[in-house]
Amino acid sequence: MEHRAANIKSDPTRQADAVQPVPASLPSQEDLYRSVFERSAVGTSILDLNCRFIKVNQADANLFGYTPEEMLQIPVGAITDPTDAGTTGDYIRRLFAGEIDSFQIEKRYRHKQGHPFWGLLSLALVRDAVGQPAYFIAQVQDITAHKELEAERAALLAKEREARTQAETAKEQAEAAREQAEAANRAKDEFLATLSHELRTPLNAILGWAHLLRSGQLDDANAATAVETIERNAQLQAQLVEDLLDVSRIISGKLHLKVQVVKLVPIIQAAITAVQPAAEAKAIQFRCDLDSTIGPITGDPARLQQVISNLLSNAIKFTPEQGDVYVLLKSLGSAIEIQVRDTGQGIKPEFLPHVFDRFRQADGSSTRNYGGLGLGLAIARHLTELHGGTVEVHSEGEGRGAVFTVQLPLAPTQTDSTDGKTAGATAINNTNGNAAGAQHSDTLSA
Repeated sequence: MEHRAANIKSDPTRQADAVQPVPASLPSQEDLYRSVFERSAVGTSILDLNCRFIKVNQADANLFGYTPEEMLQIPVGAITDPTDAGTTGDYIRRLFAGEIDSFQIEKRYRHKQGHPFWGLLSLALVRDAVGQPAYFIAQVQDITAHKELEAERAALLAKEREARTQAETAKEQAEAAREQAEAANRAKDEFLATLSHELRTPLNAILGWAHLLRSGQLDDANAATAVETIERNAQLQAQLVEDLLDVSRIISGKLHLKVQVVKLVPIIQAAITAVQPAAEAKAIQFRCDLDSTIGPITGDPARLQQVISNLLSNAIKFTPEQGDVYVLLKSLGSAIEIQVRDTGQGIKPEFLPHVFDRFRQADGSSTRNYGGLGLGLAIARHLTELHGGTVEVHSEGEGRGAVFTVQLPLAPTQTDSTDGKTAGATAINNTNGNAAGAQHSDTLSA
């Protein structure tokens, strides 16, 4: 090879033969650029500084459905989908400011036939010899198929996420349902244990004293004590059974009200009298502030007394010896408010939402310190709601007592005063056991 190169250098004739002449048909640089522009498969155009078309290649015209000549007659806005109008404004400002030389964005365009399509726009600002902006070169590629694939992929991912979310939700719901079922089973077991205990305790007392009475070994004083104990425990059992029946009526929607116009002060006083023995047994004092000027309400006097008695019994149960129970009756414009506040053990914050639940007690264990089936407050709430009222509870925590607040609507003011007095007297008679009902009483069903 080195020998052949040396021969060529030493022979001028052979040197001339080795140099290939430039073909006379080689296009000029301008012709070359023009050919690239016109034959490019990518839509390419040149625009002036006002974004008007100066030159458009065939690929660009085909993309938008026009001829190159038509493209020169239309504004850029005519091929831009209204959804994406103005998307290039900030980029063009940055081009003129010299912050960038070119940019590329995806935007929606409008075909001559009216349908939109996605395009990838590449736009560059060309400057003259002194650095001043001269014109724009734009290239647009149809990326509709790519965007559709993206949309399909996004839809599939969204569907997958939704399915996963639904599965997780279903799992959580199933878990919550399982926990609720387990809680319901525990509550049922606790209730059955409580019920057997509450029924067995007075029964044992009744049977024990009845056996002693039958034996004839009791003197008159002890016999009287036996009868009193049997009667008291029988009344306790009767109250337990009545509470169970009330709950059954509530659940089945068969609890009825014998409605009439009544005054609340006598009803509250009757409720206090009914629970007075239990309060005296613990040396608990009632401290009452009852506004006797409050107008009548419409309701069932026996059931209203039951509401207040249940709240008072609850206060007595959880108030220690020598404590206080406050009873307040006041007006709230078109409604009245009854408050029962005690100085008892209070309620744990986590149990507050469940105070009025049936069969729920803060301590459901067999070794609990307080008796009862956990029905009194649930019954009180339902009866209050049947009267169109509300009952709420508030406690600042254990050892801070509790406040139960009942609100009931006042009776219509157009009731005749004489009728109101008659209804009030009838209500007082009903609270004393004469519950036959007034002549003008009505009946509401749960």
